[in-house]
Amino acid sequence: QSLIHFFNHIRSKETTNGRTMSNNTANRYLSTFKSFFTFCVNMEYVKTNYAKQINNFKKEAIEPHSFSKEEYRLILDSSGKYRYFFEFMYETGLRPSDTYNLTRNDFKFTESKVFLNIKMGKTSKKLNVPISTRAAEIVLNSSFKLFPMFSEGRSSWSWERKEVRKTLRRCFGANNSAGAKYVNKRHIKLHTFRHTFAMRHIANGTPLEAIKQLLGHSSIAMCEKYARSMPKENLTAYLQ
Repeated sequence: QSLIHFFNHIRSKETTNGRTMSNNTANRYLSTFKSFFTFCVNMEYVKTNYAKQINNFKKEAIEPHSFSKEEYRLILDSSGKYRYFFEFMYETGLRPSDTYNLTRNDFKFTESKVFLNIKMGKTSKKLNVPISTRAAEIVLNSSFKLFPMFSEGRSSWSWERKEVRKTLRRCFGANNSAGAKYVNKRHIKLHTFRHTFAMRHIANGTPLEAIKQLLGHSSIAMCEKYARSMPKENLTAYLQ
């Protein structure tokens, strides 16, 4: 009876305080429910896994957030020692995992331009692209390791990388709780700098093929997704 009550509670998507949970949240509970039934079958507590007959709710698409000018200014003013780290991702669209351990050896210098030249960790694809004037200034004014606060070879759950995520939350609230509420509502994370880079260039009319190359995407599909998310008021720039 308790399992039936739990299942019906999830299917109603009603929380204990009377609110309605999202489809994605309900699916997480359903996943737990199904895992429990699988365990019961494996332990021979029950013979049939009835949970397999339960369909998940339709997954809700989450539109990627991009920082407004006001949000970005707030980040720059509130990020302390991580300011240049945030600024560099904003200027290049580079993934945080590829930014942590950058050194000057990851760049090529010409008389007029600085090029980023790395092998991306997620895709193992080579990325050889020019970077903006501001990003180049950060590189030229840095020591050998651009962001020495991040220890070499640490996992994504190391103290330093937890701290930089906390700092981003604190930029949007006087305390960590208020900042967490703000970023959770808008699905803000370190990867949002990459989204923002793409959205800024789309709004400025940069061709999708060029954005694809700058971000190191294998196909133009992801850039098209960003384009579909462009605020409708930006479309007025293309009207006579």
